[in-house]
Amino acid sequence: MKVVFFHRKKLQGAYSIEALFENVRKALPSDVTYSVKELSFISQGFFKRLYILLESALHQGDINHITGDVHFITLLLRKKRTVLTIHDIGFMSHPRAFERFLLKWFWLILPVRRSAAVTVVSKATKEALRKYFKGDSRLKIHVIPNPIGDEFV
Repeated sequence: MKVVFFHRKKLQGAYSIEALFENVRKALPSDVTYSVKELSFISQGFFKRLYILLESALHQGDINHITGDVHFITLLLRKKRTVLTIHDIGFMSHPRAFERFLLKWFWLILPVRRSAAVTVVSKATKEALRKYFKGDSRLKIHVIPNPIGDEFV
């Protein structure tokens, strides 16, 4: 089985999610192979996001794991093979209503519906996410806390 971990394009000084999932990969069973697909662009602007979306569709594995703030790439990934990890939903406090509407649909509602499994890193994130899916008893959200890296002693 091959797992593809989709990472956002690295931002200067923002590597915590990537480092976190490096620790996750170290703990995978030996019969699981994986690759990391760092997306080519920072998720900004319509055309860059469209490119990211198409790029993701062309790099699918047996399991596709979206690990960062590029949730919208689920739109072209195979639903039954996609895992979405949501770290937080602080972006939903965006001050402008139109941007909040777009974020709600393209970073929460559609990605969650287009994923076979959704994981969150805390009960607080799970409860915050549940507010957007009231009454949807089919929605299964799994809390998997972040592992502590080897650099901590």
